[in-house]
Amino acid sequence: LLPDVLVDDRPDDRDVSVGALFIGPPGLGEFVCTGTLVARDLVLTAAHCVPEGGMLCFVLATYPEEAPAKEWRLVASAVVPTTYRSPSDGNCGPDGRHCRADIAILRLAESVPSIAPAPVQLRAGPNLRSGTPVRMVGFRRAPPLAPSPGRLFRYTGRTWADRVLHDRFVFRASADRAHFCRGESGGPDFVRFRGGERIVAIHTASTTYALQNGCAEGRGAHAVSTRIDHYRSF
Repeated sequence: LLPDVLVDDRPDDRDVSVGALFIGPPGLGEFVCTGTLVARDLVLTAAHCVPEGGMLCFVLATYPEEAPAKEWRLVASAVVPTTYRSPSDGNCGPDGRHCRADIAILRLAESVPSIAPAPVQLRAGPNLRSGTPVRMVGFRRAPPLAPSPGRLFRYTGRTWADRVLHDRFVFRASADRAHFCRGESGGPDFVRFRGGERIVAIHTASTTYALQNGCAEGRGAHAVSTRIDHYRSF
């Protein structure tokens, strides 16, 4: 079920297939994005999360920076659509049209046998339309007044799609829904179908410069997610 609150500030222990991506060696890298285990050795994320060079690591943990060494996995390779386009300033435009095919599959150097992969919706469902409830999962740092300020943890929040286009969802920021924040890029958007939740899209970017405290907030702020079913064959 969707959480009863806008953003659940408690650690999200249930979405165990959602992990964090770091640039650099295991345990020492810089957190950059969210990714989801969709097969024992495959991670779904955003294309802009894949560095052109350097080491990329993936870890599945509620508090990823505190995970033991055995939980970290090196990324062996990445596949990005040839049609991927993203502006250098990260501004996707008012409806996300400037960010296309921002999706990637990462192959891990070592599989993760202990975690069940998250289910993915590869074909458009009848309930994917404007107003569709969406549950987002990502990582955030605890605010300054929290018991452990700056601690990176996995959390979940709810929103709904304002526009459902053939290749993306567009979300409008408002006070009564979750917002996209830095670090959530590549994270999953879950929609409930008959039989349970499945990933339908992944976080791509804010579509405006209205970033406050690292999140797409304020008047005119929007965010966009890339639909998986549109790029299922890349």
